[in-house]
Amino acid sequence: MKLLIDNCISTVVATLLVARGYDVEHVADWPSDPGDRRILAHAVRSGRVVITADGDFGQLVVFERLASAGVIILDQEITPAEQPDACVRALETHGPTCWPEVS
Repeated sequence: MKLLIDNCISTVVATLLVARGYDVEHVADWPSDPGDRRILAHAVRSGRVVITADGDFGQLVVFERLASAGVIILDQEITPAEQPDACVRALETHGPTCWPEVS
């Protein structure tokens, strides 16, 4: 599965997911944060599921009906130390159901 990790998610998450075999790109590696709309558009073009704690992505996908390859929104109350386990749980629990062709 191809993933795009948003800036609000710890870089530790990207490292862990790469070690688990995921194809990961992290917005923190980009020269600057282009904003949610451009992040989402890039994810669509590259076929990546966005992992974020920013609820604005839900607004863009659900209410504005912008295209997406998928979005996983972590609870904002999850600490950076808890994010790696939360991401792995979300992907293992929901990945095969939500993205069976890419899991």
